[in-house]
Amino acid sequence: GTYLGITCANIINIFDPDIIIIGGAMAGSWKFFKTNMNKEIKKRSILRPCPVTKSNIKHAGILGASLLN
Repeated sequence: GTYLGITCANIINIFDPDIIIIGGAMAGSWKFFKTNMNKEIKKRSILRPCPVTKSNIKHAGILGASLLN
């Protein structure tokens, strides 16, 4: 959670997104890293912290690949 929080804070500081959505296998482990991730985001964000949430879409990669054709 610590390293993901640092990464999210860097993304916030560089791109200033409205929201960050975590998906895939990481979303399955959400309850294990959420607290540490949010602490790091609050500590390291220069800009306002944006909400970070998990995706509820199952098999998002397959859905995205099917839209390419």
